[in-house]
Amino acid sequence: MVIANPPWVQSKFISKSDKELFHKTYTTAVGQYDLFNLFIEKSHSICKELGVVCFITPDRFITNIDYEKIRKYLLKKTSLKQVIALGDGVFENVCMPSAILIFQKSLTENNKVLVSPLFYEKFYEVSQNDFKLN
Repeated sequence: MVIANPPWVQSKFISKSDKELFHKTYTTAVGQYDLFNLFIEKSHSICKELGVVCFITPDRFITNIDYEKIRKYLLKKTSLKQVIALGDGVFENVCMPSAILIFQKSLTENNKVLVSPLFYEKFYEVSQNDFKLN
């Protein structure tokens, strides 16, 4: 199991040469992206089969159009376990809503994902296939 807090570096702060390298190396390095989504892709690629990854990241990947590629990547290649929106105020002096993402390196038929729009609210179990439809 990997538990981590990948770097929260926006694309606008990444050098042109680094962006060129990332575009060649990562399928999810398209459009507007942050380093955290590259860490998600890399963690999946180096994780053992059935291994579990848990990250706390900005919540942008959940609904932001710029992160469609990482959402599709996760839905196609992993069994999502939990996607939990934490909102603001998780880290001192950080004005960015956060989320917890937990996935397993496997693709389980009829996988159920535990989701919560806000950590302290109700948790829901949603079919991963429902996310694929939306």
